[in-house]
Amino acid sequence: ALALQKAILTSGIALNEKELYGLSIGIGYGQVLYAESMEGYFGDEMNLASKLGEDIGGRDDILLTEAAYASLQEVDAYSFQELRESVSGVDLKYYSVEWRA
Repeated sequence: ALALQKAILTSGIALNEKELYGLSIGIGYGQVLYAESMEGYFGDEMNLASKLGEDIGGRDDILLTEAAYASLQEVDAYSFQELRESVSGVDLKYYSVEWRA
């Protein structure tokens, strides 16, 4: 995710004359179910990651679900901010990777 954000930031790809291209990335960690008949993957963490990346995150954000954050082995190598958001009446705790220099 960090490499993608840095590559997009330095690419200078423009959406239009006034705005550069950017990414909002949501990352989850957990089991998923593949439904061949629907040709897709499904699961709670996938849904949460999608919610973070599409609905909560802004341009250049990297957001992790609570499970994704808990699964990290090198937490001290990066800086994180713990955040909370109420989504459809559910209190969601997630983490933002502070990656910009």
